[in-house]
Amino acid sequence: FVNPQIQQKPKEAKFVKRKTIHGLVVRPKDNKILVLDWKKWDWKTLIIGGCEGKESPKSAALREAREETGLKVFYKGLIGEEIESFFFADHKNEWRHRVSQPVLLEAVSLGEGKISEEEAEKHSILWMDPAEALKILTYKEDQLVVEQFMNGALCYPGEGALINSG
Repeated sequence: FVNPQIQQKPKEAKFVKRKTIHGLVVRPKDNKILVLDWKKWDWKTLIIGGCEGKESPKSAALREAREETGLKVFYKGLIGEEIESFFFADHKNEWRHRVSQPVLLEAVSLGEGKISEEEAEKHSILWMDPAEALKILTYKEDQLVVEQFMNGALCYPGEGALINSG
């Protein structure tokens, strides 16, 4: 569990359980990662978004990256295991129980696609060295994803059986 917060629950706040993704986008030419710099909230985050219905983490990550950045990205695999957290989401006025799968994405081309005006008003994009991003990311979950990425905690994305014979 990450980010357990013990606060008094506002009476008008609802409780929501969500399955989400944390999308870590890498730019291959310099190995920098994408950080969203939120304008209304003082947040620096990775791409975070919900899985809709029975949508897979892969599909959700590709969709969220396109919606939030307009970038064309390629799915590279999963990073580590799911991260479970409980917190109050101020921007939605709700308590959340989130189970999030970190996903590694690679920027295929920069500047392709179009970001909506609504998304452009929410945040801008920063490209940062992973070690530098660790210093400014707002949430522990995002920091954990970057640390796992830096330590090579990628899940096997191939087909067939992966056997540890050692």
